Amino acid sequence: MSLATLQRDLRELIAANDMADRSDESARADAGLAVYRNNYRGQLIACLEETFPRTLARLGDTAFRDAADAHIAVIRPSNWSLDAYPRQFPATLEQIYPNDAEIAELAWLESDLECAFVAADADPILPKRLLAVDWDHAIIRFSPSLTVRPVTTNAPAIFSALSAGKVPPAVEAQPKQAAIIVWRQDYVSCFRLVDSHEADALRALGQGTAFADVCAVLVAELGEGGGTQRAGEMLGQWISERLVIDVARECSS
Repeated sequence: MSLATLQRDLRELIAANDMADRSDESARADAGLAVYRNNYRGQLIACLEETFPRTLARLGDTAFRDAADAHIAVIRPSNWSLDAYPRQFPATLEQIYPNDAEIAELAWLESDLECAFVAADADPILPKRLLAVDWDHAIIRFSPSLTVRPVTTNAPAIFSALSAGKVPPAVEAQPKQAAIIVWRQDYVSCFRLVDSHEADALRALGQGTAFADVCAVLVAELGEGGGTQRAGEMLGQWISERLVIDVARECSS
């Protein structure tokens, strides 16, 4: 038997969730592996607790541990580092708490903030470069740390309260099609709520849509004056938040 096979079999034994209906010999082997299983589970739970402290505070120790156990039972580490392991935990919480959307949304926010912090570096565009931009044919490129995610509850307000050690507000629904954006500004992960117009604009621009085409959509929705003003306000805020890293010229078809 090869070393790789032995390692694979040991990994499967350590990660196995169902220990029932085993032979006496297997049971004795399980007893010998208990310390490794406990260490494996303990490391994964600690990883989740470290990544989701506000979700832990929201759920409480027992409920969080139960959710972590359910996650560990079906999701095994697949990366060389445990840094990537927590990223699927919010999806597990969506399944466990389908009627409490704020729990998964709180976890998604914590996960996105963590991902933003370790995202690739990219310098914001220099102000002098903006002077020469042809905005009628401009393609905006955003920081690789940017995430745009729909939000249906006031999970961001709950996050802020828990971060400040305050009693979180009661759960409330957000306006339809609201979203939250997460990004890293210098060395700090940031977030803010955005309305549907800004969320749609960011998604479209992130997929390579020309800025002029996004402006045209805003004009159609908000009118000539309102759409133009909204586009200018959003662009100014994105630049001030260091979200814009480049503006390229649209390729002619």
